[in-house]
Amino acid sequence: MSWPRFSIHYRYTIFALLIGVIVIGAVARFSLPVRLFPDTDPPVVTVITAYPGVAARDVSKNLSKPMEEEFSGIDGVSRVSSTSQTGLSVVKVQFHFERRVEEAAVDVQNAITRIRERLPAAMREPQVMQFSSSDKPILTLALRSDTLSLQQVRELADNDIRDRLQLIDGVATVDVFGAHRRQLEVAVQRDRLRDFGVTMAQISRALDGWNLTESGGRIDLGARETVVRFDSPLDSAAAAAGLVILRQGDRMVRLSDVATISESEQEARSAYHFNNTPAIAVQVLKRQEANTVDVAKNVRQALDDLGRQFPQLAFVVADDDAIFTELVISNMTTSIMLAIVLTIGVVFLFLANLRQAGIIAISIPVSFLMTFSLMWLAGIDLNMITMSAIILSIGLLVDDSIVVLENVHRHLEMPDKSPTQAAIEGTEEIFLADLAGTVTTLSVLIPLMFLGGFVGKLFSPLAFTLGFALASSFIVSVTLIPLLTALWLRPHHETQAGRLEKWVTPFTAFMEGLREGYLALLHWALDNPKKTLLMAVILLLVSVRTMVFIGSEMLPRFDSGNFQLSVDTLPGTPLVQTMDAVSRLEASLLQREGVVAVSTQAGFEAGAHFLGDRGALDVNQASITVNLSPRTERSDTIWDVMRDIEAEAATIPGLALAVAKEKGGTARATTSAPIDVRISGADVAELDRLGSEVLAILQRLPGVRSPYKNWALDTPETRVEINHVRASELGLTGRDIAQVVYQALEGRVVTPYRQTEKRDLDVYLRYASTQRVHLSDLDDVVITGVDGHQVPLREVATLVSTFGPRIVTREDLVQTQDVLAFHFGRPLSEVIAEINRELAKLELPRGYSIDITGEQRDFEEAKTRMVRALGLGILAVYLVLVAQFRSFKHPMTIMVAIPLQFVGVAAALLVAGKYLSMPAMLGIILLTGTVVNNSIVLIDYILQRRREGIELRKAIMESVSVRYRPIMMTALSDVAGMLPLALEMAVGSERFSPLATVVIGGVLAATFLTLIVIPVIFLLLERRAAAKGLDKTHATKTL
Repeated sequence: MSWPRFSIHYRYTIFALLIGVIVIGAVARFSLPVRLFPDTDPPVVTVITAYPGVAARDVSKNLSKPMEEEFSGIDGVSRVSSTSQTGLSVVKVQFHFERRVEEAAVDVQNAITRIRERLPAAMREPQVMQFSSSDKPILTLALRSDTLSLQQVRELADNDIRDRLQLIDGVATVDVFGAHRRQLEVAVQRDRLRDFGVTMAQISRALDGWNLTESGGRIDLGARETVVRFDSPLDSAAAAAGLVILRQGDRMVRLSDVATISESEQEARSAYHFNNTPAIAVQVLKRQEANTVDVAKNVRQALDDLGRQFPQLAFVVADDDAIFTELVISNMTTSIMLAIVLTIGVVFLFLANLRQAGIIAISIPVSFLMTFSLMWLAGIDLNMITMSAIILSIGLLVDDSIVVLENVHRHLEMPDKSPTQAAIEGTEEIFLADLAGTVTTLSVLIPLMFLGGFVGKLFSPLAFTLGFALASSFIVSVTLIPLLTALWLRPHHETQAGRLEKWVTPFTAFMEGLREGYLALLHWALDNPKKTLLMAVILLLVSVRTMVFIGSEMLPRFDSGNFQLSVDTLPGTPLVQTMDAVSRLEASLLQREGVVAVSTQAGFEAGAHFLGDRGALDVNQASITVNLSPRTERSDTIWDVMRDIEAEAATIPGLALAVAKEKGGTARATTSAPIDVRISGADVAELDRLGSEVLAILQRLPGVRSPYKNWALDTPETRVEINHVRASELGLTGRDIAQVVYQALEGRVVTPYRQTEKRDLDVYLRYASTQRVHLSDLDDVVITGVDGHQVPLREVATLVSTFGPRIVTREDLVQTQDVLAFHFGRPLSEVIAEINRELAKLELPRGYSIDITGEQRDFEEAKTRMVRALGLGILAVYLVLVAQFRSFKHPMTIMVAIPLQFVGVAAALLVAGKYLSMPAMLGIILLTGTVVNNSIVLIDYILQRRREGIELRKAIMESVSVRYRPIMMTALSDVAGMLPLALEMAVGSERFSPLATVVIGGVLAATFLTLIVIPVIFLLLERRAAAKGLDKTHATKTL
């Protein structure tokens, strides 16, 4: 029993399955995880290690470099990079996509264990994290209060609020940021140290030794035993003040004699503003596998409970990735509905029959629900890419249904055929051709499903979604369509058809006129085949040249409504002055129309997991996050706002850098900027010099925006040059002196400040703030010899002022400097080509190299994979056609339609003002499997008529005349379905609109040219074959 016969004879089974598909599909649609983009990031393990008091270059040499060397030998590592700055090392280990991040993290931890003895003893325990430190928090809360101080708000955030949010499923960690953290400060008076002969080390030992929570073991009490405890923690400033530091005869030196002890706020090395007002930030980072929308939704629900528990606090969502994600999905859902309406409208114009159009209309949502069910089973997310795939599939979905419906309708109009018989025979007749068309398109998608690498992660969900949609469409077309036609259609609906034909008469007349024009043009082309092919070749060459002229880029820019402004004041600028300059920018932004929220993060707090692209910020650096209203609700684009705020920043005194980058400004999160010129070499000074030369080149090139170096030799440093002889007289080493100076100026956490039922705070020991202001205070730091003799630092060392790098960066074991920039007004390929020409003029010292990375390297890798996928797709299509036509010649004729698509592709990109990008290349690959379908229909009909004995030219003319209507119907329905995406009607659709633009242009061009060029080529090949046949016959007769 055939498939359509089964579906009609067992209609109740089909109806039961249909109800099941509807229910399961609806459940699947609302169960699919929702996110903005699929997870395209490679497995990354980040190791953050504090190395207090050590300069950036020393951190790089003594800590980051040994770790890099060990990590690079781990199996599956693709890239190792590090950022070293004063007191902090951040090493990122990137693995190939096939590695599981959990296993990779274990390998990294084992590597640290292997080399632990070779690492500096003074470093803190490394933190091994399974997500990149540049991963942006999915949600940031701004906490404020009208009744509590920011210090009290910070304490609630560090304890109750963090604990509650950390329990939410999918949350990886919660960072609290914004200074105002309470501590117990021990501010030592330098002069009193000398007066009492006390050292900082003695004070540190006393504080730690008497902050007692220790066990004394167990002891028997007859038949029972008791636990012995020593429990006398430091829990107040008074308790610390009474500690005995030193006993000199009958005289005891207490801590209060040499220091002031008080509960205070830690020295501010960070700050947070929300809408130009100080606040405390609570940043939520999700686990790598967690769903952004679900986690953000659960956090917002938790905020309702927290708001009731802490009514004195104002919880404001400063930044929420899920809002834009939900907006994009909602907008694209609307675009899908519009695409369905447009597609059904086109079908109705051709059919002029409500019942037939209604059958097509029913098939679309059923196919979608089946697609959602398959996506659910395959674990595919609902995101911008899969939603784009669904929009693209709408036009393709109706193709199968149109082919089956048209054939059933043709059988229905035959005499003495019942609707049931027409449905069965019409579907059986077209079944194999319909299956072949679906298989042809699927054969192009299969290589896309297994592209590998970043581009595979990006487009594999699209390929699977399209594949599921096409498979569902085929099943619906040969199962549901014949069943509905058998039940609904009747022959000779003259009255209804006549009334509807009046409504669509203008459209019908236009299409008939176009058909007659085509037939006349085809008649001329068949008379002049060589001229026709020559014009086609010229048109093709011009199109290819146009595509080269257009230029290329990785991904189109899209207005996400969110950007970050990286701001630097002059190196050495105090935090207060940095925030004053930032405040002017915040005020200006908040006055602009369309700006919803502005939040600023300046400086760095130890223990933070989010570091951003630039690593841990110094007190002269800030990152401003700006949220705008959706692009459909404002007149200025995001790039207008970014350009204006950069221009305004240039007028603010003291600002050295202001660079804006939109969210999604690069295709890969691990790529810092579209343009990245990387200089590698050994000497920091030489790297800085070369970086300045490259920066000057980028600054004068058109189309380059906001170039900057990731570091420079501009950070003030004071080098302490120790007199070895004098130090040895005191019995001290250079390291001893360095540690004393660090303890005095920077200070250390010497012991915990115990808190009941809350996280412990810090007991911080260093010189009083008034004795850490000038370089002369550094000269006066008290150095104590082994014999107790005390001298100021100036007696054992001299001070030299110089400049050094804020950070030291390394890439794959080589020291680097990156010059970063963005592009505008020109395609990235043109800009990169001009940069390469200019860089070729530079004379590099021996041992130094310059390489352009950024999106250009990403695009080259992606292009290689996609070209390979295109080649495999073409081969797969050819093999399918060979199997279908049982010929090697006719598939070659059919596949001439593939290069014809480039005529439309080039024209569409040029008219739309778009560059050749990854989505455009994906559209070209998809066209490979779709544009041949019209050729298949033509050649199949011509061969059929030839077997019936019809003359060649007449068979060709009849084929175009008969197949004109279904070919135009499928082509225009494809175009109608893709229009909403091509016109960028949904927020975020700019990213993949080139895909729809290319498909529309390719389908139209291939459709119109196929009806001319393919018949001409077929005519020439058949004449040649006939001529050879005559030659063979003549030769045989002669013999």
